Order: sequence, then structure tokens, then C-alpha cells
Amino acid sequence: VVSVTLPRVTSPLVAPTVLIDDDALVRLTWQAAARSSGRRLSAFASYQEFLAAVGRFPAETPIYLDSDLGGGARGESLIPEVRARGFSEIYLATGRDPAEFRGIAGLKGVRGKEPPWSD
Repeated sequence: VVSVTLPRVTSPLVAPTVLIDDDALVRLTWQAAARSSGRRLSAFASYQEFLAAVGRFPAETPIYLDSDLGGGARGESLIPEVRARGFSEIYLATGRDPAEFRGIAGLKGVRGKEPPWSD
């Protein structure tokens, strides 16, 4: 009789990504793309929802903020607070012209509303 013991792997998925966007269709699109490409995505409708779960994410987690979070909230204005929480991979996911966001301290990049795994 031969016995083999293998370590338990919690998940074959890659590191998590966070999306904060008030548009439910955008969140659903990103979630579907994440599932089909073996990624873990946590999607939040507001920054407040993200704050309630922020402790679950390591500092290297990519954070994608919508520029227009509804109710007058601007994703780009939250960048200093997100950085203060230890995150450095901060992106805007917006339909607006990327040139509008040049020179924002702490912003790693700007992309459209398509998930980063669709490139």
C-alpha cells in the first residue's frame, strides 16, 4: 500500500482585483470576464462598500476606480485615501479621455470600462 499526501490548495485562481463602480452592468461584465479567465474579482458599488471589506485585500491588490461613482463622488479624488491604506496599484476605469487624468499623483494608469483581462 502506497499513501501519498498532497497539500491542500485553497484556490487555483490568481491574486484578487478590486473594481469600484456604481454601474451594475459594468460590475457584471467584469465578474463574467474574471470567471472566464480564472481571476478573482471583488466588485463594489461604492467606495463605502469597499471600505467595509478593505481588510481582506493585500496591499498589492490592483484597485480599479470608476471616475464617476455617482452622487458627485469622483474616483480620482479617492486616490490619496486608497494610497494611505497601503495600496499602490491604483487605476481609473472610465469612459472619459485619459488625458483628463494626467499628472494625478498615485495613479498607475487609466483604461476604458473593459476588464483588464480582455486585452
